[in-house]
Amino acid sequence: MTTIVDGDIALLTGGARGMAYGLASKFLKDGGKVIIVDINQKALDEAEKELKKEGTVYAYKCDIGSCDDIHELADKVHNDVGLIDILVNAAGYVTYGGTKFLDQPEETYKKTIDINVMGIMWMTRAFLPDLIKKRRGHVINFASSAGLLGVPLLATYCASKHAVIGFTESIEHEMSMDGLMDVRLSAVCPLVVETGMFKGLVTGPIHGVTTENAVEIIYNGMRENRSMIGVPPYAPAAIISKLIDKPILYKLLKAVGMDLADWTVGLTGRLPSGKVRYEPEKE
Repeated sequence: MTTIVDGDIALLTGGARGMAYGLASKFLKDGGKVIIVDINQKALDEAEKELKKEGTVYAYKCDIGSCDDIHELADKVHNDVGLIDILVNAAGYVTYGGTKFLDQPEETYKKTIDINVMGIMWMTRAFLPDLIKKRRGHVINFASSAGLLGVPLLATYCASKHAVIGFTESIEHEMSMDGLMDVRLSAVCPLVVETGMFKGLVTGPIHGVTTENAVEIIYNGMRENRSMIGVPPYAPAAIISKLIDKPILYKLLKAVGMDLADWTVGLTGRLPSGKVRYEPEKE
């Protein structure tokens, strides 16, 4: 079980808002110190002010999609604070949800991969050595249930989250190979959480999880050293669709009055146009 020791340092990207902010508050209440990282300076300042009421907080602006920014961040953190114990890679990006892959601007492909995939890799490369030196700690990478199966109209986002899951599992195996059993990794796989990133999503029968509930599930999953943390816990069951040939799956869904979007991760919210509704988070 991962236990927060008094004085443990947790670094959280996307830490000014949403689930990362909630996790930062949990770490502080358990006696830890937190480093919140975000691209939005105004939100970062507000979060730092509020979280400091609960404990020791450091705040840094950083573009997680920039390798140079992350190198600069690592230098500042190590000089100002020291080695960290917990890394939470929660910053993410989604745009053009509800749009077919070929209809999306090409530049959105790169930005999605840079933030959702390369950002996590660069952050892990910069801070995993801290945990290795201490021979203990935890890396929590935010993936998605969309990283377990393909979701129509979210192809680029799905690709990025599949990469996060594979990367997390691979590094966890490498830690085990090196005998670092107390350096743990977890991939977080939410269905729909009511955060700014998916603000405006109109859900159907499968309702979104509140940010507060999601934070509790993730925090408990970390403490229990789960390699995959479903939000809600049954979310990873979505992967069973991969065991069914697609033509058969489509026929089964049609037989029970569902369409493909009803099945894939519960994204049943629709506008009259038939597109899932998203309001991408503003930087």
